[in-house]
Amino acid sequence: MLEQKYVEKNKFGQIVVEGTYYKKKKHGEWIRYGRLGQIMEIKTYAAGILNGRYQFYYENGTVHEEGFYKNGIMNGKQIIYYENGNIFKEGILKDAYISGEWIFYYQNGNVEEKGVLDGDIKQGFWRRYFEDGTLQEEGHYTDNKKTGEWVTYWSNGEIRNKGTYDEDHNQTGEWFYHREDGTVQDVKDFSEDEEFYEGVDEVA
Repeated sequence: MLEQKYVEKNKFGQIVVEGTYYKKKKHGEWIRYGRLGQIMEIKTYAAGILNGRYQFYYENGTVHEEGFYKNGIMNGKQIIYYENGNIFKEGILKDAYISGEWIFYYQNGNVEEKGVLDGDIKQGFWRRYFEDGTLQEEGHYTDNKKTGEWVTYWSNGEIRNKGTYDEDHNQTGEWFYHREDGTVQDVKDFSEDEEFYEGVDEVA
């Protein structure tokens, strides 16, 4: 018999694992169950190697994580969820390596931040948002450091401060600080290695 069904049960007679062997190798969907009989994970095999879609679940039955395997390695789009069912983060894996644009979300479903990741390192243009969905800040990262022009915003959409970081994440040149009503509160010039200011509250 080339194909054989496999079922594993615990001492109480509950199924804990089930799947199919083909030519003595795991093939197709394999399912693992929790102590209450709920599905905890689904993996797909081809000739004994993980290939295809996988899903991990919370104990309440909602999906915790889903994505794809290719030749035993995670590849392609990966989505991780909060326990309430909303997406926590999503992006691309290349040979199990985080790569390209990733999007992170608040539990309410709104985007928290998005941009390019190289492993766990932020690179390129990023945007971060308040929990209500309005833009909080935007600018570029180089190896996890803010570089180039950055703009931060008040929750009403007005610019809070604007300026440039050098390659070492030091403020450089003129920085503009605004009140919540949009009027300019202060301008600081960091060209001469002046004192570092974090934001408008510190120069008030």
